[in-house]
Amino acid sequence: MDRLGRNVVDGLNTGYKMRDEKKVLVAYGYDGAWNLDDPADENRFTMEAWGAQMELRAIQRRNRDATVETPAAGRPKGKPSYGFQYVRKVMGGRIEQVELHPHASEVLRNVARRILADQDSVTCSSEAARLNRAGELSPADHLAAMYGKPAGPTVVFAEPKNILLSEATLGYLMHRNKPVLGKGRRSPRKAL
Repeated sequence: MDRLGRNVVDGLNTGYKMRDEKKVLVAYGYDGAWNLDDPADENRFTMEAWGAQMELRAIQRRNRDATVETPAAGRPKGKPSYGFQYVRKVMGGRIEQVELHPHASEVLRNVARRILADQDSVTCSSEAARLNRAGELSPADHLAAMYGKPAGPTVVFAEPKNILLSEATLGYLMHRNKPVLGKGRRSPRKAL
């Protein structure tokens, strides 16, 4: 039922729409098809929709709490942006700080310098091709290698434009692909 609608209104609207269009409504955990013309089925359907809504609210509350608690405990919700690495004093412990990765940050600096120095013939696409020819690890493969996992079967460095223009690369703390600014947040430091 929680896949049919995540709140009572959506669930009921979907159920009644299917009833009005003479479609059969079947859900896991209920034997047979729902008959919303029957008062007992209609009441149970409404209670199931209410249960789905309560479950969604509980999930949202847990996610909000985790968003607040995990950074405070030194466990960020995401992976480090290309060019950065997490620093832990103890293996598997809390993350003490985020710092520039020596090799990856230098790769980004060189790409930016080359593009800015020769804007006519050096483009983001040509730099991606150059990095691929040089065997440079893609951001996903670099992350895997940083954590001791094997790199993917192909080494493809996508267009670096997105990385160079990323606010995360500039040093912003990111949440849902937007920089976190405001009370208690320092302005981003110059990363590259």
